[in-house]
Amino acid sequence: RVPFGDELSGEDSVTPRKALLDKALAEFRKRESNNRLSVAMEYEYVRALETASRVDEARRQLARIATRLPEATNTAPIILSEIYERRGDWQNVYETLRGYPDPTEPPQLPPLLRLGQAQLNLRMGMAAIHTAQEARRRFPHALQAVNLLATVLADSDTPEEALFVLGQLREWRQRDQDVLEAMCLHKT
Repeated sequence: RVPFGDELSGEDSVTPRKALLDKALAEFRKRESNNRLSVAMEYEYVRALETASRVDEARRQLARIATRLPEATNTAPIILSEIYERRGDWQNVYETLRGYPDPTEPPQLPPLLRLGQAQLNLRMGMAAIHTAQEARRRFPHALQAVNLLATVLADSDTPEEALFVLGQLREWRQRDQDVLEAMCLHKT
């Protein structure tokens, strides 16, 4: 009774997935030409284009959304940075988000984390520390912000500071925090 269950549970699920993706893209194009896509579905169209490895088309679609909807101007770079992150293109993640957060908008945690990770991967130590501290300041109870700050501090040869950060929030513990703590203890 699962739609496409037999096709997708077989040994070769790539062929039916590609066929379904092509069918979805055709339907998105048709509905877009008739102006029958909601804003949420326009973003899904962008994600479908990215899944089909059509990143340039996805970028153009995001630009069209941002042009048509001025309130989406801040959302488009965030989604574009997600695309770059999934592709492992940290330089473009950084270039897309380097002005984030916009002072006129309340910040979101995922873009701040993504920017901090990009700065860390690009070996931008002080900038990564600043972004991680900003994420921690704005989202004090977010474990991801704690982990980012501790990771950046440990990477910047200050494992004692990283241990201090990890020790401050003990309400919740995750395995990756324990691993990070062990790594910092080893570095000290």
